[in-house]
Amino acid sequence: MSSYVEGATGIEKLRFRLSHIGTEESSKIGLEFSPKPEDVFITTFPKCGTTWVSLILHSLRSRGNMDFCEITEVVPWTIMAQSCNQNLNDPQMYCPRLFKSHEDYLSVPKGGKYVYVVRNPPEVIVSYYEFLQNVAKVGHRFRCWCWCWCWCWYSAAWHYVPGTL
Repeated sequence: MSSYVEGATGIEKLRFRLSHIGTEESSKIGLEFSPKPEDVFITTFPKCGTTWVSLILHSLRSRGNMDFCEITEVVPWTIMAQSCNQNLNDPQMYCPRLFKSHEDYLSVPKGGKYVYVVRNPPEVIVSYYEFLQNVAKVGHRFRCWCWCWCWCWYSAAWHYVPGTL
């Protein structure tokens, strides 16, 4: 990671990582990643509990070791790992390896195990709005219709794949 991130606070690291979400090269590497059969993906629509579940699973696999500043230091986000100087193929400190993803079933790398988290849609839309306005500071208008379409597509992709639930 850059020297800026090394001495940064958790929220500064989060903002740094969010600024690297859309890089084409990092997304390509994350989407083409070939997981091991024992790898675990925490996959959710944004603002549905990804960080919460990542913390729980990391705590279980590490026997409670929470010696990190920001969760994606120990649970890499597949589509931005390369931009943050993380190699998805590297071993992690604890087993099984955990990975964060907001990709739908059709896009998430296949071959591992998956924890799929669902949250009440009205709660998600409020949380997503607050996140965009106050944390991400993305500076664009929140469009409810666009969010609803995306959420429906994402959820349908996970719910209607035979053998996923």
